[in-house]
Amino acid sequence: MYHSVDDSPDRACVRPHRFREQIAYLKKAGYRAVSLDAVYNYFIGGASLPPKPVVITFDDGFRDNIENAYPILKEYGMCFTIFLPTGHVGFSNRWNAPEGITQRQLLTWEEVRLLANDPLISFCAHSCTHPKLTQITESQVRDELNRSKKELEGHTGRPCHHLAYPYGDSNEAVHRIAMETGFHTACTTMWGHNRQGCDLFALYRIGIRNEDTLSDFKRVLGEPLPLWKYCWRRLQSRLNG
Repeated sequence: MYHSVDDSPDRACVRPHRFREQIAYLKKAGYRAVSLDAVYNYFIGGASLPPKPVVITFDDGFRDNIENAYPILKEYGMCFTIFLPTGHVGFSNRWNAPEGITQRQLLTWEEVRLLANDPLISFCAHSCTHPKLTQITESQVRDELNRSKKELEGHTGRPCHHLAYPYGDSNEAVHRIAMETGFHTACTTMWGHNRQGCDLFALYRIGIRNEDTLSDFKRVLGEPLPLWKYCWRRLQSRLNG
């Protein structure tokens, strides 16, 4: 799970040279990027997946996903998903401006429409206004998810079957509403790998941050690295803010 791919030192960003290093490693190590449709068909319909499958996702729809990340992903033939908060498309990440978080330009609807037919790119839902879904009423949750789904389908001309919860915030009621709204899967920000029998409305993801080295990246993929070293790096990162 990525957010921004940019040279900013912000923790939510990954610098382009590190992103390239990570994607090049995936290719070299035999990993294959797959879509969430493929994952759903594997879990529900018994469809096959390639060896060492990974799903590459970006939350929020920052323009740098296309300017900086897309050329690298295209070079290595990796498909990816961008989760869009549809009420903010064309603006910035203004939902967290009160927290003092750096404002970055989001994709516009014109850009989304131009890219919607690219087979490498899937645009999926990230709510409408990016609220914490457990802190609003069930009626508001339903409206947030339904509006975002319909707006994406209207602009892209493609069905929208997948959702990422804003802030990773969800509970059983939110999962139920996501299912009733017509989504096939929903992603959290909980760390982990997904296995057969997992909850399709509480899929795990692995967040990649600026401070993650290539060794850290290999570790979260399951490659050998002392677990204590990785945990220590993460703890230091949290303590340093």
